[in-house]
Amino acid sequence: MNLTLCWYNVQRGRLEDVVVSEEYRGRQLGKLIVSTITLLAKKVGCYKIGLDCKDSMKAFYNSFGYAGEKGNDNTMIIRF
Repeated sequence: MNLTLCWYNVQRGRLEDVVVSEEYRGRQLGKLIVSTITLLAKKVGCYKIGLDCKDSMKAFYNSFGYAGEKGNDNTMIIRF
């Protein structure tokens, strides 16, 4: 598992490199990681988190409230 959360400042976050090893996939770990980070960011006062993802992962991030950013097909943002 690899996870990077980059905080630009207290108000904006960036989620990068959420990867679950093949041997651990199917155990809902990715969902746990993204939901926890998203809730934590909201709790500490972030107004948004951004990320870049593959087209195949857009539905996954949509399920947490992330939406596509106009003008950039692979950027997704959640605003609180």
